[in-house]
Amino acid sequence: MLAMLSGLLVPVFRPLGLGDWRICTSLISGFMAKESVVATLEVLFGSSIATVLTPLAAATLLVFSLLYTPCVAAIASVRRELGGKWAIAVVLWQCFVAWVAAFLVHGSECFWDENSIDKRILDRSVGVRSTKQFVGIKGGAFAPDIHI
Repeated sequence: MLAMLSGLLVPVFRPLGLGDWRICTSLISGFMAKESVVATLEVLFGSSIATVLTPLAAATLLVFSLLYTPCVAAIASVRRELGGKWAIAVVLWQCFVAWVAAFLVHGSECFWDENSIDKRILDRSVGVRSTKQFVGIKGGAFAPDIHI
């Protein structure tokens, strides 16, 4: 059922370079808790996420994830304090702002050439990784994984 709902959202996210139902599914799960976006991506893609997300698409996803509506608990607080109409307005406004900002990030590709330092930094630092690689855990011990 979640995959069917995600399939309906794919046309909305296709202009952002995020036209995969699994990415939409992770964003829906992020509505419950933002930290579940990465976990859902890892479950749905496994280790093949790099084949679907380019560094630019990863940056676009990152911008959208940071700016779209907060978790359900925060929206419930807005509803309690301001009312249901304001809560809906907040959700819609934040999703709109996140989509526009992500669209601008995705559209910035035309400003980069292959030798751009910005693109090289983005290639090294923004790729979506598994949770263990993100925090630098290797073999059960903490080992920072810094790429500059």
